[in-house]
Amino acid sequence: MTHSPLSAEDLLRDEPLDVIAAGGSIPDSLDLLNHRSTARRVAELAATATTHMNIAIFGPWGSGKSSFFGLLEKELAKLPEQPTALRFDAWKNAGDNFQANFLAEVGRQLDQNDVDERLFTSKRSVRLPFGLHRLDKTKRRRAVVATSLIGAAIVLGLPALWARIAMLSDPKLEFVPTFAANVLGFAGVAASGSLIFVLLGLLMTLTRVDVEESRPSSVAQFRQIFDSMLKKKRRYVVLVDELDRCDPDAVMDTLEGLRTFLGHDRCVFVVAFDRAAVAATIARHHRGGAPVEPSAPYYATSGEYLDKIFQFQISLPPQPRHVARRYALSLVADKGGIWAELRASGNQRLERVVNAVSPIHLRSPRRTKVLLNDFAVNARLYESMGFDWLGRSEEIAVWTAIQTEFPTLAREMEIEPRALDRNLEAARANDSAELIQPVDEVVAPEPSAEGASKFREGVALDLAAELGQYLRRLSESGYALPRQDLVLMHAGGDLLNFDDPAIYNMVLDVEGPARSDLTQALMDASDHDREGALRYLLEQREGAFFSESCLVRSLSPSEISTRLSSRASCLPGSPPPSSTPIRCPGICSVLWINRRCSRRHSPRRSTESTPTRFSEVSSLK
Repeated sequence: MTHSPLSAEDLLRDEPLDVIAAGGSIPDSLDLLNHRSTARRVAELAATATTHMNIAIFGPWGSGKSSFFGLLEKELAKLPEQPTALRFDAWKNAGDNFQANFLAEVGRQLDQNDVDERLFTSKRSVRLPFGLHRLDKTKRRRAVVATSLIGAAIVLGLPALWARIAMLSDPKLEFVPTFAANVLGFAGVAASGSLIFVLLGLLMTLTRVDVEESRPSSVAQFRQIFDSMLKKKRRYVVLVDELDRCDPDAVMDTLEGLRTFLGHDRCVFVVAFDRAAVAATIARHHRGGAPVEPSAPYYATSGEYLDKIFQFQISLPPQPRHVARRYALSLVADKGGIWAELRASGNQRLERVVNAVSPIHLRSPRRTKVLLNDFAVNARLYESMGFDWLGRSEEIAVWTAIQTEFPTLAREMEIEPRALDRNLEAARANDSAELIQPVDEVVAPEPSAEGASKFREGVALDLAAELGQYLRRLSESGYALPRQDLVLMHAGGDLLNFDDPAIYNMVLDVEGPARSDLTQALMDASDHDREGALRYLLEQREGAFFSESCLVRSLSPSEISTRLSSRASCLPGSPPPSSTPIRCPGICSVLWINRRCSRRHSPRRSTESTPTRFSEVSSLK
């Protein structure tokens, strides 16, 4: 069976919208989060401020803060002042030396290649007399060459000049012998002069000073480097992102490190983070260290700590519940691949799939993309296994949402087929106590923390309420729920080689349907599926009755009837039967179903004349 490979058209990139959108700009049609107007106001504020300022942008994790920064950069570029926007990823650049990492990243974006050398290299310099150490290497080389040429000119030029003068005074003298004699004479003088140069060299060695300059470490040094990197009469806006992804120590290092550069008259800092997460980190960091003086309240609470750093604090617009679904649909409305196939199939299949993978509690744009990508991967995976993924797309969408948002329920469904039915019944009855509450996957146990148990109880109730809402919406909207072959990833019952997946699902959910329903289904099934179902049912009931199961596989129908009859007389105080009875109720049920189905499909005849054994009927070998 052919299937389509997973392609880039099936998936959504985990990148800000300004990167995903064609041309690098976000059209109004994609700005469903209403971030553009906020970005425009922040850009105006950052560009027109007359004094130093820092701006905090608050938004929950995954709320689109990186996309907001993309919009902010576009709005800054539209302003007449055109301030330079610089991006800094606090998570990627977290480390031991925040100031150095920050300056290195700023230098890279400003094409200042010498910043790394100034930040991370210890320098050793030499000071020479007469100011020679102030010359750079090139000038010093030129000075050495010039001095050498002058010396050569003196050693060779003066003897030649002296020889010419001697020839003028005495015409009988020849130039070459006179020049050679003068060179020898000047060589002696040069030898004497070399002693002077040696002494001068020794003097320079004695008077030079070695200066060791270490890497910058003080606040003043970092500020000086930062100031030298920024051009005069130009405004810069530094966008600090991913702060809430950092571990608690890195969060505090970043906030404290930023204070080194705050207050610069040409630079505005805009920092985006989840206020609740960062405030909790600040509170833990300063626990027990808050000042008691009313005149110094800045560290009394995390809010006051943030007030000290950020003069302006702006929250991204909250997202109504329906926006997540509209946003999810907008992401795949024009996509190819699996999304185009869903659109082409009609019946609002694409809309129903998107709704199924968008639980009503969903608020995070990033989480929305995760769910859509998970569905695409699951659909292609099931397609490769032989499933009719398009016909069962609703089931796959629901199963994807359960796997991602309610993993505890997903695990229960893999073990117990009726787990979803029980939770659905509880959701319809609005009984949160009966719903699976996966609190341990969300909240780490803190037995020593005051009020921890109440907090965990509250989280558990919230999670149960979210699950109940989701299941009720599925029921009210008539969604197809994932069947067991989908959950266990056995396409068409391939594991047990069933022709009809419905028979496979009914057998797997054997505790659910009444025995009469199962019997009727098996009566209507093909011989192949009926034999496979009986084999599976018998295998599931082996356990402690393994010997009985093996015995049944070797008996003829007449022998089975005898032993089933003898089971009734095998009571305490009764004489032992002539043959070993079959005691397992489960095995008896399987045999009873087999007998009913055999009567339906076989002509009436005496069981005594039937030589066929049960193992041959059910292929139990």
